[in-house]
Amino acid sequence: MFDGITTDVETTVSDKTEYVKMDKLDEIRARCEAATLGPWEYKTNRHPNLNGTPWGWIDGPAGNMCWSGYQSRIDADFIAHAREDIPYLLAEIERLKKHSENLRLDYVDLLDRAEKAEAESRWIPVNERPPEKLGRYLTAYVSTCYKGDNPKKHVGELDWAGEKCGWLINGLHKVTHWRPLPEPPKGE
Repeated sequence: MFDGITTDVETTVSDKTEYVKMDKLDEIRARCEAATLGPWEYKTNRHPNLNGTPWGWIDGPAGNMCWSGYQSRIDADFIAHAREDIPYLLAEIERLKKHSENLRLDYVDLLDRAEKAEAESRWIPVNERPPEKLGRYLTAYVSTCYKGDNPKKHVGELDWAGEKCGWLINGLHKVTHWRPLPEPPKGE
């Protein structure tokens, strides 16, 4: 019923469906947990390089890492924020995985209930099986005295009196289908 459901997270990048592998996330999590705790900051030296490009360093508890150039400055900002960004993203992935699993379980439950409701409310052909209990049912029946190609069809409540007596209906009609009566409305 759930062919194709995977523990991997499906993502769409540039109109191409890819899967984030959970073991890859475990590797990222391990690197994150092994890294020096923050805060990390990127700093820019107020004096540029001889060629005019900026330079600076990433300041953190484990010491400084230097950077140089415009792109390196952007990269340094990215690296400096990774210490806070990656744990945040990993936590969000975990939250979404749990949410996804809850949605999947809700879907399974709704599907089961829908299948049960459909089975309980479907019209049952009389040649498939009669009702199991005596009582009143919603029935579909046709006029037996009509001599055309399209006999008049009717829907109404009739009583089932068991295998010996059958449906309590006049001889001019033949029951073709039946189903249990719906529950009456609640309230007023």
